[in-house]
Amino acid sequence: MEMTVKVFVYGTLQCGQRYHHLIADKVRSVQPAAIRGTLYHLPFEYPALFAGAGEVRGELLELADGETSLAILDELENYHGAGQDNEYERLTLTATTSDGRSEACFVYLYSDSRRSWVEEYGILVENGDWADWMRERSAEFNEAGR
Repeated sequence: MEMTVKVFVYGTLQCGQRYHHLIADKVRSVQPAAIRGTLYHLPFEYPALFAGAGEVRGELLELADGETSLAILDELENYHGAGQDNEYERLTLTATTSDGRSEACFVYLYSDSRRSWVEEYGILVENGDWADWMRERSAEFNEAGR
């Protein structure tokens, strides 16, 4: 039996976003979901998630070939293992699906050692939905350019 893994994604790995193609062939299911946290947009044009009290919306992906899927994600997220100098930490947390179910899943949180830098140079995504925030930002930019 093939091992699958569940991963909550909230940025460039969501369907239709810049890096989704890296895992698209592994996706077995996609569900809208949310997790507790605080979300920032970084100057590098991707988000950073920290533990927090807010709600962050994204997608719960079920991925086939779990070991390979996690290796792909670990490389993208600069995760080298527990106790290493990681950009993101891979943790097991609980996401809530749009139909109210709680699901244990992997989540990549930005390293707490970088929090002060993010708070200074990042932009707080107050609505907790990075893809939606990016669409609004793009629309505002396009309107301003007219």
